[in-house]
Amino acid sequence: MESQKYNKLKENVEHGDFTFPYIWYYTELPDYYTSFPMHWHEEMEIINVFEGEMNININLTNHVIHKGEIAVIKPGELHSFRQYKNSQCKFLSLLFHPCLLYNNLSDSTAMRFITPFFENKITGPSIIIPETPGYQEILDNVDRSFEIYDQKQSYYELELKAKLFDLIYLILSRCCTSDNYQKNLKASTSRNIKTVIDYIQANYNTCISISRLAELLNLSEHYFMRYFKVHIGITCIEFINDYRLNMAAKLLSETSKPINEIGTDVGITNISYFNRLFKKKFNVTPKEYRFKYHKIE
Repeated sequence: MESQKYNKLKENVEHGDFTFPYIWYYTELPDYYTSFPMHWHEEMEIINVFEGEMNININLTNHVIHKGEIAVIKPGELHSFRQYKNSQCKFLSLLFHPCLLYNNLSDSTAMRFITPFFENKITGPSIIIPETPGYQEILDNVDRSFEIYDQKQSYYELELKAKLFDLIYLILSRCCTSDNYQKNLKASTSRNIKTVIDYIQANYNTCISISRLAELLNLSEHYFMRYFKVHIGITCIEFINDYRLNMAAKLLSETSKPINEIGTDVGITNISYFNRLFKKKFNVTPKEYRFKYHKIE
């Protein structure tokens, strides 16, 4: 039942083929958007930044990730991306399902190393920088994995799977504290944030009050606002507006609805306020955005 509760927050996208759930994505930020809202998925994600920098939030901790650095996002971890200042960022994202690393339930390596790692019981860095032990080996592994995937020569799936085991080995042996089974983030905090974000994503097109969100967590409004900003990095109002604007951008590019209707559809009824917020986020007006990205003939 708890997994159903977070359906709005979970990214319901199939990454790769179900027979081999492994895929690479190329992304530029900004492109269609300047930020990607908080979400999670069952796959592990490795992000390799090869140009620029961006803000990334992993498990409610903000980081600025730069060219040459690698982000490690474990299955189920909350994460979001945001343009850092006015910097353009280009990065490759590897997503793979943990099932690729399991042989059977009685596999001792899975029980001793892989499962505790995926469940965040073995501590390690979310961002791997040049000063991180094993950095160059991990970077070489990620770069080579992308080459294999891109070229897709005979038996490439076997080589990719071997590279995944090697990658987990390198992260565990070089970067992690194997005798420290303390979680970086209390499970209760993660559940609280998921509850709030799930509510926002389910009700973004209506009037959302801070008092209602605070009530979900049995907190006072004042404490809730501080709690949200500490763990997300922006205020609750900023998060709500950011999510609404992402939905508006989607409608602008995929429908022919009038702009004032789109503002209302995403919960911003004042058209001048909507235009002002949109221009601040995307550096173009809604009309200019539609002209640039409209997909409807």
